[in-house]
Amino acid sequence: MGLAITLFGFAGKDESDTTVVPELVFMNPVLVSGSANTQGAVYRFSNVTTGVDAEIKLKKFSRPDIIMSNIDLPTLGWEKAFQPQFGLAGNVAPNQNWYIDFECSFYEAGKNKKQKMERFDLTSLDVDGDGVSIAEYVQIEKAKSVTYSTVTSLVNGVPDPEMECGECSKTSALVACSNCRGTGRNGESSCGNCKGSGKIFEECDHAWDGSTNYMVQGTVLNFANIDTSATQVMATYTYEDKNQINFRIGATSGSRGSNGAGIRLNSLWFRSFNLAPQFSVLPVKLLDFSAIYNNNKVSLKWASAQENQFSHFVVEKSYDGKNFKDLSLVITPEASYNSKHYSFNDANLLNTSGFVYYRLRMVDTDKNTTFSAIRMVRLVQVQDGITILTYPNPTINEIRITIPSSWQDNSLSLIIYNQNGQVVKHITKTNASQTETVMVTDLQTGVFIIKVATSTEQISKRFVKTK
Repeated sequence: MGLAITLFGFAGKDESDTTVVPELVFMNPVLVSGSANTQGAVYRFSNVTTGVDAEIKLKKFSRPDIIMSNIDLPTLGWEKAFQPQFGLAGNVAPNQNWYIDFECSFYEAGKNKKQKMERFDLTSLDVDGDGVSIAEYVQIEKAKSVTYSTVTSLVNGVPDPEMECGECSKTSALVACSNCRGTGRNGESSCGNCKGSGKIFEECDHAWDGSTNYMVQGTVLNFANIDTSATQVMATYTYEDKNQINFRIGATSGSRGSNGAGIRLNSLWFRSFNLAPQFSVLPVKLLDFSAIYNNNKVSLKWASAQENQFSHFVVEKSYDGKNFKDLSLVITPEASYNSKHYSFNDANLLNTSGFVYYRLRMVDTDKNTTFSAIRMVRLVQVQDGITILTYPNPTINEIRITIPSSWQDNSLSLIIYNQNGQVVKHITKTNASQTETVMVTDLQTGVFIIKVATSTEQISKRFVKTK
């Protein structure tokens, strides 16, 4: 998945008391200028809190091949969050870097008058990777401070050496003040040229205000879903007295590159979180779980991390998706916070048609248990390069997609278009199972096209969504 940013706001200061706002809600954006999902576009979010609107500007795309799939995807992650989904389509080459610069401005509701926010916090959620090569990063401009979990997978990155001048809004590098030679002092007094900071902006010669940029680099590990208990891939930034902020969201690919997964979901939730590690939530952190079907055999693969006081996995199997029986016990070799990879093969398939379902039961040393998501396999072999199977059709709640053998265990994209050709869902799978399920309960009734694409092949199917 991608990352998220959270803002916990306090409304603008008046002559009396400060109003505490527990959450800013970003939903139902309206394009107010520019072309949708392109550089320069501006979207308005009404009533993010009582009496306050917010506008998000897509200020800069770092390269022309960036695709903005959704300015705010409400169907995955968190509906109340600001969730831009963008990146590089298809096969991502090695050693790439891409980002979008965002500008967020606050206004009095229904007006064009800026609204200063006395204080708010901004928390990066799920700053992770694709499990192969891609790693996300976040750069926050001019925050007062940054806080991490005591156990974190994030590292401080190297921020862009250029910053935006608060006085004239020009962007340039910081240089030592020629008047005080960078000391910030002029004799016994503070230097008036740089206002005591010791630095000025190279292009405009205005004084630097002493603020800084913070950048966090995420891990290549893929943390499943956008999970607010995954504090090790979260960081909180604090702002004071701002009516406008700027931040950058981006990603890089390593020397291996990546087969897909360049379109990242970035969930930016405007509220604060407790960043204390929450190791007791689950006995183990499951990073991935897939089910591959080939040659009348099902291969289960999964990866885990955070195996602290963890005992074992139990592979469970069902033919109706409801009644599961134990199939195998898999012991973890030793406790570790690093990622581990597991596999199990099931060749004992009683029926040669229909479906079989699998899930993992995860057991810690105190015998507490939790379950993985269910993976489904359709006991039919789809010939390579011929077609995909989609069902049920018509559907109410979900559409299931069975893919060819050669596509399994690889990266692919699942993209749903409405009748106007607009993307309404875009999901990336790093290790695709034989049958993937996409929830469509949030879609309106009508006719849709689902496109399943690898880096070299793609197939589209039509389906109908009913009530």
